[in-house]
Order: sequence, then C-alpha cells, then structure tokens
Amino acid sequence: MSLGLILTNYQILFWYGVIPVQIRVRDEFDEYAMFRFPAAFQEAAIQASQALGLDCGEDCMTGCTWGDWQSHLAPKDQIAQIIISEFEDMPGITDWQHVVEVVKTKLWR
Repeated sequence: MSLGLILTNYQILFWYGVIPVQIRVRDEFDEYAMFRFPAAFQEAAIQASQALGLDCGEDCMTGCTWGDWQSHLAPKDQIAQIIISEFEDMPGITDWQHVVEVVKTKLWR
C-alpha cells in the first residue's frame, strides 16, 4: 500500500491505500467558529464551560476569551465539542444555563 500526502486549502488528506482520513487544520476551525458564532453565543459557551468545571488554564490572566476557550478546550475536550456540535445550527442562543443543561443531558443520559 502506498502512503500519500496531499496538502490543499487548509486541509490535509492522508491516504493509506484507499481509505481517506480528513484532518482539519486548527486555523480553519478557528476562523469558521469566529464567523459562525456571534459574540453573545461565544460568551454563553465560555460561561457554560466554566459552570461545568472547565477553565481556560493559567494562560488566561484577564479572563477567558473566545479564542482562549477554543485554543484550550475545543480541540481537546468532549464538553466543548458537544457545545460546538449541538449549537452549530442555533448560534443565537445566549442563555449559558441552557447550554449547560444540554451538555449535561448529552453526557449523562
């Protein structure tokens, strides 16, 4: 089997034989999220994450920003992934307590 690597516009595709696996480059995700979610939702997601016991880490000395939240949580954390995926089609939600309840439902059903 041949192993090929193709670099296209912000996407890296690995082929091992005939099985493609797509990996999103972080910049693409960050730009997409900043475009897709308005500021009020971003703040709700941050507050929801903090209420669920997550924080942005020691790097955030002046509070957690959307960029900090993404860089520390979104690529790595199951809860952050749920927040992104569940509210992708409803970015107008600004009630962070509602976001918390949805995440809890998804995690502990």
